Amino acid sequence: MSLDLIRHSRSLVVAAGLLLGAGPAGWAADWTLAPDASSLSFGSVKADTVGESHRFESFDATVGDDGAFALTIDLASVETGIDIRNQRMREFLFEVAEFSKARLTGTLDLAAYRDLAVGAMAEADLTGTLSLHGMASDIQTAVTVVRLDQNRVGVFPRQIVFINTEAFGLTDGVDKLRQLAGLPSITGAVPVSFNLVFTREG
Repeated sequence: MSLDLIRHSRSLVVAAGLLLGAGPAGWAADWTLAPDASSLSFGSVKADTVGESHRFESFDATVGDDGAFALTIDLASVETGIDIRNQRMREFLFEVAEFSKARLTGTLDLAAYRDLAVGAMAEADLTGTLSLHGMASDIQTAVTVVRLDQNRVGVFPRQIVFINTEAFGLTDGVDKLRQLAGLPSITGAVPVSFNLVFTREG
C-alpha cells in the first residue's frame, strides 16, 4: 500500500532539482535532502471506509546541477503507529529481506527555473522511474517548487498521487496483511503525500 508515497517522493526530488537551478548561485552545486524538515507519508483504506496514515522515517535524496535526481527510501523504516503492523509490512508487503529499498530516479531541465526568486514558486510536471519490490514503472506527477532562501528549496504536491500495488507485485502482500488483520478488504490504490526541503551543498 505504501507504494503511493514512493511515487510522490520521487516527484518531489525532481522538483527539487528544478528549484536548485532557481538562481545563478545554485547552478554549480548539488542539492541534498534536509531530513529534519522533510516528510514522506502514505495512506491506506481498510474495510472500505477506514482510512489510516503511515510514513517512512528514513529516506534520502539528491539533485545534481546537471538535473539528475535520485530518491532512496528505506522500506524497513515504515511507521504505522502499531509495532506488529510495522513488522508485517516489512515482512509480507515490502519483503525487506530481499527488497530493502525503493528508488526513484529521473532527469529534469533546470534551465527553466534559473531565475526563480527567493519566495517565488513554480509549477512543474515531473517524470521519472520508480523501482520497488523488484519492479519498475514510469511515474508522472505535478508539483509546486518554492525557493525558500538562497540555499533552500521546498517541493510540494499539486495533486493527490496514487500508486497501484499491483504494478509493483504487491497484491499478494496486501492480501496477506488483510488475512492477518482479519479484514474484509484493503485497497490497492495508495495515496502519497510529501513535504521535501533541499539544501545546497556548496
